[in-house]
Parts: sequence; C-alpha cells; structure tokens
Amino acid sequence: TGAGVRRMTITDAGNVGIGTTSPGAKLEVYDSTYPKIRLKNDVNTLDINNNGGDGYLSFNFAGSNMLQFKNAQYVLFPTGNVGIGTTAPTYKLDVSGTGQFTQPVLVGTPTASGHATTKSYVDSTLLGGGNTWVSKGNCSGTVAIDWSAGNTQHCTLVGATTFTFSGGQNGGTYKLILKQDTSGSRTVTWPGTARWPAGTAPTLTTTANKTDYVGFIYNGADSTYDGVSFNANF
Repeated sequence: TGAGVRRMTITDAGNVGIGTTSPGAKLEVYDSTYPKIRLKNDVNTLDINNNGGDGYLSFNFAGSNMLQFKNAQYVLFPTGNVGIGTTAPTYKLDVSGTGQFTQPVLVGTPTASGHATTKSYVDSTLLGGGNTWVSKGNCSGTVAIDWSAGNTQHCTLVGATTFTFSGGQNGGTYKLILKQDTSGSRTVTWPGTARWPAGTAPTLTTTANKTDYVGFIYNGADSTYDGVSFNANF
C-alpha cells in the first residue's frame, strides 16, 4: 500500500494484481486510462500498452521503434517495411519463402520481367501465352491491334484496311485471322513494324468468304512483329 491506497495484491492462488484486487492471471495490470507494462534496460524497451483503447505491443531499440504490433493489423519497422523470413526487408512487404493466399491477390500491371503478373497478362501476352481470342468485327480503314488484349485476333475485311500493332511482348506469338467479306478482294496495309521473309508480305486470298491465318513473333531486340507463318484460303 501507499498513501493509504492498495498498490499491489497477491491472492491465495498466487496471482499478482497491480491496480486490481482480484487478478485473474499470474500477473494482471489494470489502469482505467492507459495501462502499460514495460520491460527496460539501458537501451531497449518492450511495451505492452493500451493507449486510449489503441492496444499495441512494441519494441524499441536505442530510442527507435523497431517492431510494433498494433490492433493485430500491422508490423512496423523504422523504414516502414515489413519482413517475413528476413531481418532486412527492402520492400513494404518482403517475404523470404513461399506464400499462400485463399483470396484473390491484386497486383499492378507488370512492367519488368521480375514483376508479379496479372491474369490478363499471363493469358494474352506472356510469351504469347494462353489462347485469348479477340474479335475486331468488321474491319476497314485504320484498325488498331493491341496484342495485350488477346494473342489471337479476328477481322472480317469489309474494305481496305490499314493495321497498327501494339502490346507485343518479347518472344510472344500472335495470330491474326483475316476473313474476306461477301464481296472479297479486300486489301490490307501492314504496319511498318511488321517484317516479312525476304521483305515480301504474303499475298492474301481475294475469294469472298475465305479466311487467311497470319502468324507473328514479336522480336523485342528489333521491335518488330516478324511474320513467321501464313496459311491461306480456308
């Protein structure tokens, strides 16, 4: 006791209470405002704190907040990085080891080979992966082919058509399916980034309602869509 006030209680069961006369555990600390338990030496501090209901466990080294669990929501390092399986995280979340997620994981659009990929990126562009089909419908005039939307794209030629290509990934394989309409004899102008064996573009079928298949590989070294296959008159 102190100043006539009981400061600590030891029950017959061996429980110790500070701020409470009926401790329900071996050590129970109670304060109606901001209860805190602190373990400290000359440089380190370990706090179990309830700051206005905002409970947390924190470890401080030489005055720097090294680790903090707050409301079971996050772990904080001095840099703001979280490390799992590593003591030197260099990212906001740095995991050394495997992981498993039971819910969908959202990632940004990858911009480098080491980045996580999105499903659409895997299906349509990663080395020409997947077989994502895009119908461009009736084509005439200038038609933009974005290969990131699908590695197989279909056009029904209803007039003279000029293509532009974009979205190719290095080593990706792509197929363009061209069908003549009921009139036939529709012509195609290829983009300047398309490259052909011996510099000669294929001759399309001119018969009405016939289909040609043109295959490309994107050559990232030269930034060209190299025509590597042509099958006509289906």
